[in-house]
Amino acid sequence: MRTVTTIITLTLLTVFTSANAQFFGNKKVKGNRDITTTHRTTGSYDKISARGNIDVLLIEGKEGDITIKAESNFMEYIVTETRENTLVIKVKNGVSLRPSRNKNIEVTVPYRDITAVSVSGSGKVEGESAIKSDTFKTKVSGSGDVILSINANVVEAAVSGSGDISLTGTTTIFKAKVSGSGDVEADSLKAKEVYAAVSGSGDISVNATNLINGKVMGSGDITYSGSPQKRDTKVSGSGSIRSK
Repeated sequence: MRTVTTIITLTLLTVFTSANAQFFGNKKVKGNRDITTTHRTTGSYDKISARGNIDVLLIEGKEGDITIKAESNFMEYIVTETRENTLVIKVKNGVSLRPSRNKNIEVTVPYRDITAVSVSGSGKVEGESAIKSDTFKTKVSGSGDVILSINANVVEAAVSGSGDISLTGTTTIFKAKVSGSGDVEADSLKAKEVYAAVSGSGDISVNATNLINGKVMGSGDITYSGSPQKRDTKVSGSGSIRSK
């Protein structure tokens, strides 16, 4: 009798654990190594939000013609949708995709006008050509990467976590902020005025011709080139602000 009771208890526990995992979104899908390409159509957008372990390539072209390259059993779980002029690229809630080795999820996104790019998680957003805009904002939360060329009047970049943002191009005003151990590499983004702030152990490198306004709290560093005429800097901690 005790054996029967034990078997029933273990069976119920197994069922409960499985159901509980599904309920709390612990479904894990392993890649089948069968790489396929699919095309999707979305509404228009001027902002991009990439979430999770997804690599995004931005190209100039007709907005809404999205191309996804991934393992075939992943396709049903990859979401591409527009919300308030923002193209959201992510994995369905409650699902964890595990790509095979060297089989990343790749999404190609065409655009006409774009003003903001954000990465949340460990993905990457990279641009094929320079983005032109009046103002442009980019943000990384987590360990992801953004690699872009920008020509804009005002550019803002923010990293929260261990991610990296790498920017080239030209701008009048550049604002950069790092919270954590991430980096903003913008010494090839030529700016007239730069406002940079580091909180933590991260680093920011910039190029300023008129003004460098820098603040460091912690062990991070700000380095600048361009021989700015005006310097307004403050360091609290073991970090530094110095010219190259």
